[in-house]
Amino acid sequence: MLETFAPKDIEGLSKLAGLLAIPFFAAAVYVDFGLWVLERDPQLSWLATSSLAWLSIPAKVVAFFLGVFGVAILFELVRLAFSNFPRFYFFVGFSLLAFGVLGLGGLLPQATPTGLNVFWHLGCLCWGLDIFGVHREIDP
Repeated sequence: MLETFAPKDIEGLSKLAGLLAIPFFAAAVYVDFGLWVLERDPQLSWLATSSLAWLSIPAKVVAFFLGVFGVAILFELVRLAFSNFPRFYFFVGFSLLAFGVLGLGGLLPQATPTGLNVFWHLGCLCWGLDIFGVHREIDP
């Protein structure tokens, strides 16, 4: 049976927020842009469009892993850049939490589907929870 998202779930989400932000952002990029790495590399694109499954499936897996790797690198670079400015990082944390909570409304059973990619909201919520996690010290 499918359960709805409840506020108690945020507590469990906050414990894994640092780990879940990158997979949620990677899923959001995949949902919105597909295997975008294939467009950048002609050899990988040729392999992925091959009629031979033993060539196309590994090429798509490699493209997916490269996409996740690219998102992880970008995420860490942005996080590193923001961490040098603690007052700004404090504002960014609240903004990410607000954007993340905004998307949770779409998960309620009485909400109408908006076609919104919920992975962006979940990634921002996790990143915001990670910023304000107990292991962080941010002085506003």
